[in-house]
Amino acid sequence: MEPASLEELIGNGAGMTASLIRLAREHVASEDPSLALAIGYSLREHPETRASGNLVLGITHLGLSHAPAAWQDLRQVDDPAMVALASEEWFEAGFKCDPEAAAAMLERVIAEELLGGQKSVQLLKVARLALASGREDLARQITDHCLARPNLPPESASKRWLDILTTWYSDGARRAPQQALPADVRFGVLNYKQPDNSSRNVGDWVQTIASLGHLVRHQPLRFVGEDPDLVEFVEELAASVKTERKLPLSPERTVQLLEVQRDASTLQELPDGTWMLAFGWFMHDTFELGYNFPFNAALRPIFISFHLNRTDMLTDEVVEYLRRYGPIGCRDWHSVIALQAVGVPAFFSGCITTTIDTVFPPGDPAQKTHVGYVDYAGMTAEAGEHVREQSIRDVRTRPIAENLRLARSWVTDYNEKYRKLYTSRLHCYLPATSVGCEVVFEPANRSDIRFGGLIDLDSAGFEAIRQGILDRLAGVFDLILAGSPEEDVYAHWREACAEDVARAERYLADQDYELGPQPDAFPTRLANRKQVALVTVESGEAAQVPVALSMLAAHGPAGLGVLLVGSDARKLDATALSAACGLQVETLTPGDLKLSAYRLADPNWRPSQRELLLAASLNCLPEAERVLVLPTASVIRADLSGLFDLDLGGFPLAAIPDPQRGRQSGAELIRYLGARQGDDWRRGVRFLAASTRGKPVGYRLFDATIMLIDPKRLRELGYAERACRIITGHMIGFRDMLNLLVGAGRAELPARFNVLPYFETPGPDASVVGYRVLKPWDKLFVPFRGEWRAVRKSLAG
Repeated sequence: MEPASLEELIGNGAGMTASLIRLAREHVASEDPSLALAIGYSLREHPETRASGNLVLGITHLGLSHAPAAWQDLRQVDDPAMVALASEEWFEAGFKCDPEAAAAMLERVIAEELLGGQKSVQLLKVARLALASGREDLARQITDHCLARPNLPPESASKRWLDILTTWYSDGARRAPQQALPADVRFGVLNYKQPDNSSRNVGDWVQTIASLGHLVRHQPLRFVGEDPDLVEFVEELAASVKTERKLPLSPERTVQLLEVQRDASTLQELPDGTWMLAFGWFMHDTFELGYNFPFNAALRPIFISFHLNRTDMLTDEVVEYLRRYGPIGCRDWHSVIALQAVGVPAFFSGCITTTIDTVFPPGDPAQKTHVGYVDYAGMTAEAGEHVREQSIRDVRTRPIAENLRLARSWVTDYNEKYRKLYTSRLHCYLPATSVGCEVVFEPANRSDIRFGGLIDLDSAGFEAIRQGILDRLAGVFDLILAGSPEEDVYAHWREACAEDVARAERYLADQDYELGPQPDAFPTRLANRKQVALVTVESGEAAQVPVALSMLAAHGPAGLGVLLVGSDARKLDATALSAACGLQVETLTPGDLKLSAYRLADPNWRPSQRELLLAASLNCLPEAERVLVLPTASVIRADLSGLFDLDLGGFPLAAIPDPQRGRQSGAELIRYLGARQGDDWRRGVRFLAASTRGKPVGYRLFDATIMLIDPKRLRELGYAERACRIITGHMIGFRDMLNLLVGAGRAELPARFNVLPYFETPGPDASVVGYRVLKPWDKLFVPFRGEWRAVRKSLAG
């Protein structure tokens, strides 16, 4: 939907600042924030409108960049009435960057009775942030205010989520202590509720049923617990165990069942020494303010079928915790790679739902006559009642036993009703296969990191995963149910998995990039220049190049050479440009490298000529000792001689951390790119293993808009032989390839030499300003536009 215009917003009777805030929100949501940025920067130029400008810029930068960039703008607004107008964004940035200041401001907003003008859904977000930051008192005041509103619809989503939030207060139902009952063993049953994003995926409870199968196959067991429905359900599971899977136990043992929230166990009060299987998708954060992990200290986890989806949860504390309780049996190869990279012993176990047949005796083949579709795009029109979706909103608030019964009914249908299923869901494919159903598994993305090792399993491969999990956990539960000391259980686990860990290490050590084609030769440019400015010329920018050259001539070091790189560089006369600016100017275009010939084996993707040209350009400067990369859309405001002399400390380049939202973590970039490797999941594993090797998991990505490069040092890292070939082999771009090759091994470029107004508000000391979307020659206002236009005017005169 198109964002409303400012005229429309004001015409609806809203005040100017409120209208500007809504405009900024709508333009960020539409992924076209240019107008909001231009308005924000324009307002910020004038003292009387500066506060409104800071709000607009803060909202916009929060959507484009990260909380610190937005907080730089928003913290300058200290009027509670103004803050209340942008409460969602102000308090999100504040609680992430300066929780004490955010709490103090929220106290003022509440004290001045400024909550009334805000929607309940906006206040809900602020209450969540306050709770997650340890200010339950403020969260309570907000929820009390919202729930007392007479116009709050009782069936609204806001009302439902406000009620859920109150259950996580210190006296709420979710925080009620679970008392220790007389029992030989305590066992945690995994559930999926938390203050933020509780699960609505029936597949999660399918996994929990599969995990319980490993407990109840040991018989006889007596179950107790505070939740009689959960106890009754587990007793029913125990009664349904296949005869051939039963394991005799003597004497009978009493097991207390406790509900453990995977994503919120630290908010629970649990009896000490509670054992649990830790499996599934790890993990949801809480309002983007952190993870409730490691688990509650009362828990003793055995990690099996573990999927690491959020690599940013691997803090030093978490890594030590996983090492303590390892080895970690991983559901997929991406998780093995990520954990081994930080020194956590890990191996590929496959998924625990392959073992769910333990509690589902075979159904009658004659009754299995139906064909079903579960979240399957290619379902037929005749499917009728046999079409299902695995995501169900209502399960978020249902009791655990009710959700377990629902999940069991689904698997019962797979076991007794369906002869064939079509699905895109992992936790339909694996459990249905486990109970003997023929399954066509067609995920939307076969190189999704969740599936590495689980796609295209033949019967032998499936059985190897199932039997491997059964055998490993049987020995562990023997010891747990016998009351063995904790250290004995973990010693057995380490010994049982030692060869699996070693096998995984050997396998991953052999994985490397799949290298594609590259140009046969790289033409030499600026052969006699030691210092080079490599200027990227995007489509439509050829006419603006003289301004960039004039600034380089005015501020660059003596003897500087300039290489203009891009398709539009073919429109430029290098000889004439050299004469006009007094610098040696040369060009490099796709035609110089015949890049149009480079296609991949995957016909659906061709790396853009721009990406390959940028990668190749650094191989065309054999004599250069320093290369400053910058865009045509730049404003140079200070002398650059010192920049070219910057000591890189032996690193191949200097750059700033990438300010773009979602591009902070190197590990997350690797994960993202690994999921774009086409239909061959093994290719994705090769990419993940090669990209992760030798890099710290928490390393920051750098921005490639403006950077200083030592080409010779870069070539020592294998750049000349591998850069273009990684791009063509794995369908990635120039800046991503460079980040993968360099990793954390870079110098810090002084921030004033790469100022990006699109992502953060510039300070007065900006030396080089780079423009991404809004350009200084556009109609919309951008910082330092006047300086750029003054240079253009001088050239025209």
